[in-house]
Amino acid sequence: MARSYPVVLLAFAALWGANFALIKLAVDEVEPTTMGTARLLLAALALLPFVVLRFGVRTMVAQLRRIGWRIFVVAFFNHALAFVLIAWGEKHIDSSVAAIANATMPLFVALIAIKVRESERATGLRMLGIIVGLGGVAVLAGFDLAVSMMAILGTLAVVVAALSTRSACSTRKSATTTRPR
Repeated sequence: MARSYPVVLLAFAALWGANFALIKLAVDEVEPTTMGTARLLLAALALLPFVVLRFGVRTMVAQLRRIGWRIFVVAFFNHALAFVLIAWGEKHIDSSVAAIANATMPLFVALIAIKVRESERATGLRMLGIIVGLGGVAVLAGFDLAVSMMAILGTLAVVVAALSTRSACSTRKSATTTRPR
């Protein structure tokens, strides 16, 4: 492990966690759909120069044509829907609850992997770990019978966003991840 690894990991965690706090600040002034669109446009504008420099415009356009409409389906579920759901959820819950609800993402990856990859069957301790993980997220998010229905729906919106993001990624088949049998 490189010496800089812990520093990079902590910096990444701080940036990732700050995302939920910044969304919470913005949802008072900006609608969730506008915020989701702005996040996607800013990301596209930031990444486009790197893609053009790496591959060139012709190759980039050819790849987009080859991929076709599938890229839009994945982008919708993987980003657009998730960004809007997280922003809408944060209109009704604290950013810390949103970050905890988003922690279900790796658990959904484990659940989806059970169905998608034979080698990832979850039995015994693996399944117990997934169940304990989901229970832990529920405990950390807070189980309060006095909480409003909108807070429950807000938390569920963030959980659905986590599921949407991971299911779109996990079910894609790629030549680089498919192993010969």
